[in-house]
Amino acid sequence: MDSNSNVPETPEVRLHFLDYWRIIRLRKMVILSVFFLVVLTTAVVSYFLPKSYSATVGISVEKDVTDVSSPLAPSANVAGYDPFWIQTQVKKIESASILHGVIRKYDLAKRWAEQYNDGEPLTLEETFILLKNKMRVRPDRNTSIIEITFRSRDPKEAAEIANAIAHAIAQPEDVDTSDIVVRPVAHPA
Repeated sequence: MDSNSNVPETPEVRLHFLDYWRIIRLRKMVILSVFFLVVLTTAVVSYFLPKSYSATVGISVEKDVTDVSSPLAPSANVAGYDPFWIQTQVKKIESASILHGVIRKYDLAKRWAEQYNDGEPLTLEETFILLKNKMRVRPDRNTSIIEITFRSRDPKEAAEIANAIAHAIAQPEDVDTSDIVVRPVAHPA
């Protein structure tokens, strides 16, 4: 006494490849028109957008390991990959203590005043926010290399600021980075 045995089976509606091909053939002008319209719009928008450049600097940060072994903490002398320490170094690079030094040294508040604030000098905090928004700091996976990328409309400025941030890490003047050892890394072109 199966209650489902009296229900007639409905045929499945399926579109086969030939059905799709027939639809494409019938609508080829619409498909081609949409394709060329999208390509043309993309080309026009790309042409009128302002050019943007980015410069990337790679630095190698390593823990400063002492030569003297400690019987209380023998694992403290082993140098290895520590993802938490690398993330801490990334946050230090993005910190106000590093970036404020770069802002003051290169007088970015006045340099960017015309471009972003109608000629009026930017405050230190406004300049800090602009600088932080134009830069990206990210570690290379499973290495002690950190890449600092800076974007600008001027290629020379992009390279100058990216190098300035790396230099501020490598040779800190007013910054407390006593536990960082930095070595420059050459990137292939």
